[in-house]
Amino acid sequence: MSQSQPAGGGQQRTHGWVRPYAVPTDLAGLRGPNDGVVRLPLSVYSSGGGPNRGFDLAEDAQRIELYQIVLTGGTVQDQNRYLNAGQLRRLWPRLWLPAALRAAWVGAAAGGRTTTLGGWGGALMPLDPLQEESPASRCT
Repeated sequence: MSQSQPAGGGQQRTHGWVRPYAVPTDLAGLRGPNDGVVRLPLSVYSSGGGPNRGFDLAEDAQRIELYQIVLTGGTVQDQNRYLNAGQLRRLWPRLWLPAALRAAWVGAAAGGRTTTLGGWGGALMPLDPLQEESPASRCT
């Protein structure tokens, strides 16, 4: 739980609970399918039709939805089964993910490395190995 000291003293304020996320130690284990229709087990996807709902991987919108569900609610075993490393890298910039989850994945994939990227105000940014193209290369 994160807390901060308000300006001028006073009581600490709680910003909220951050849920733990499963993060694999090696992206090479992500060997999910590249095509076909995927049905997630109830343990991963329990709403919106549950296991009866199929995700057609030929449609990027459905693949993105599947990846978001597995990233936020799946175990490492689920991620290895349903996510594909190449597709994850391709879709990573388009995924709508909680900041804590994104940071955990970027940190794990980068081994905790950071880099200063030009074009981003010299800010210290995580080196994002999940993106095929670095943010700095888009700022030229």
